[in-house]
Amino acid sequence: MKKINILYLIITIALLSPFVSSAQDDMTMYTLSTVPQSYYENPGQMPLCKFHIGCLPVLFVPVLSSDFTSISNSGFKYDDLIHQRKENDSLYFDFEDVSDGLAKKNYLILNQQFEILSFGFKIKRMHYVSFSLAEKFRFRFTYPRDLITMIWKGNSQFIGSEADFNGIGADMTHYRELAIGYTYKLDTKWTIGGRAKLLFGLSNIWTKKSDVTLSVDEDYYDLTAKSDFQLYTSAPEQVYNALFDNDSMTMQDYKDYLFNFHNPGFGIDLGATYKIDDKWSVGASIIDFGYIFWKTGTRKYSMTEKSFTFRGIDITDFIRNDSLQEDAFDKLVDSIANIFEIEEENKHYASPLNTKIYLSGYYNISKKDRVAAIFRGEIYENTIHPAFTIAYNRVFGNILDVSFSYSYMNRDFLNFGMGASFRFGPFQMFLSTDNFLAAIIPYHTKNINVHFGCNYVFYYKPSAPLLR
Repeated sequence: MKKINILYLIITIALLSPFVSSAQDDMTMYTLSTVPQSYYENPGQMPLCKFHIGCLPVLFVPVLSSDFTSISNSGFKYDDLIHQRKENDSLYFDFEDVSDGLAKKNYLILNQQFEILSFGFKIKRMHYVSFSLAEKFRFRFTYPRDLITMIWKGNSQFIGSEADFNGIGADMTHYRELAIGYTYKLDTKWTIGGRAKLLFGLSNIWTKKSDVTLSVDEDYYDLTAKSDFQLYTSAPEQVYNALFDNDSMTMQDYKDYLFNFHNPGFGIDLGATYKIDDKWSVGASIIDFGYIFWKTGTRKYSMTEKSFTFRGIDITDFIRNDSLQEDAFDKLVDSIANIFEIEEENKHYASPLNTKIYLSGYYNISKKDRVAAIFRGEIYENTIHPAFTIAYNRVFGNILDVSFSYSYMNRDFLNFGMGASFRFGPFQMFLSTDNFLAAIIPYHTKNINVHFGCNYVFYYKPSAPLLR
């Protein structure tokens, strides 16, 4: 079996898709009601305009409809890991601060979304139909706390116990999404909506199972490693050949990758809002519920319930006649490799999307001012990962819409966001971030994201209240 290098696979796929990105999940954008894309997190919100098209301001070119990028690390910040010596200003790694602040499982996450086309239109004030086409990319690396503490402090801390590396692994998905949305105003109180999504998977790495432990015997200090994991990958054969056989990829290979329609999938968004009175409203939605069925270049790598106990070495096996016996080391390595041999097979599979649940509440201070509270729960590995946001939003006529937010997300409280949409005639430009402090103190932040884009919006009513 040829050994797969997951790091190179991730890098290669990233290079193949330089313009791609992932499911929009920024919190501040949710509150910019004048931007049609704000309803993506809740299709039960009725857009304020009668017609919109996402595009560049010149010749209606659909390139900058909506572009979102985010990077986050739930475990630690840059200045937790990198410190500076006062005496000579040199830098050094300090895992002490890092390990003290880690959760049992920690995540390094990269999300991107590039919307190729977006447009929608209202019918008789009660219906809104929308279409969008987007490239989406999501990468998540899970690293356990015990892995970092073992790197820093060694295995002596686990004598008589077990180091838990469960969950370690990488998940990456690059896919194309074609969505059709429909929002319906039932009456003066209720608005409901949904988006049906046709998905086309381009590449994937999915760690379906990762149970890895290392225990240290308290009497004899024997090391016992146990591993039980399943890893699935999907990529065109040209990618595997480039990784394993050093084959170069041609321009045709890149085209074959980007226009691969052999990995179909589906997804659905559902949402609703309820207007309690002229001041209060609430909303709820479920986003990205679905699967992608991978059929192109699929591989399954598994290692089922393997165990190895290392009881030390007999020095006489390694040194004879004052010379080092390299074959003894080779035998030891071979014996470990045989025990932990990875089984490889070609196997089609289905991977889930990262489903999210949103709950929101709004209070209208006036027709131009409101406050909002939003909860987002992302479902990953059968666990809900929460985020909370409170925001203040104000519109200035039909020209400017601004929002200021504070969020807790990815185990970090230091997230102050802001967003704005500017409208000049029918042309609208918007920009938002959940953490503008990242531009001021980038070394002291866990979350960086930015969302920008352009639309043409027509028949927008400047007198329409924020509460829809």
